[in-house]
Amino acid sequence: MPRSLVEGTLVINRHRKNEAIKDEECDKDAKSDNYSMGASLNQSDIQTLVVKSLESFGVSSHLRYLVLMLENVLVKKFCQNVCGTHFFTFPSNVTSDQMLPYAWIGNLAKQCPEIYAWSYAPESFVVCTPSLNLL
Repeated sequence: MPRSLVEGTLVINRHRKNEAIKDEECDKDAKSDNYSMGASLNQSDIQTLVVKSLESFGVSSHLRYLVLMLENVLVKKFCQNVCGTHFFTFPSNVTSDQMLPYAWIGNLAKQCPEIYAWSYAPESFVVCTPSLNLL
């Protein structure tokens, strides 16, 4: 069963590989820990959130952990480098020596409305440059 943690972020995991989460299941197990890490995070903090959620959600490499940032949560270098990414936890006692896959994404519309991800960018932002002729 999917479970979620509200922490200025929302952590949702998938029950099994490639199995969709039903909408009604997402809300059923939501829990809040009131921004325990604050509203300004480093990317390494996201892995810490996932690991902290294991106490409530259990450990399984068959689950997929997804962290959705609320609009007021800032991640260092959010609009400069990435607006989300995927990674895995490193094996440890807490993860039962497993690498647990997780992904996170922030709120583009609120964090950097002028530079949405490609294909969603406002037309005024799209700049076409001539290709370089290196020959």
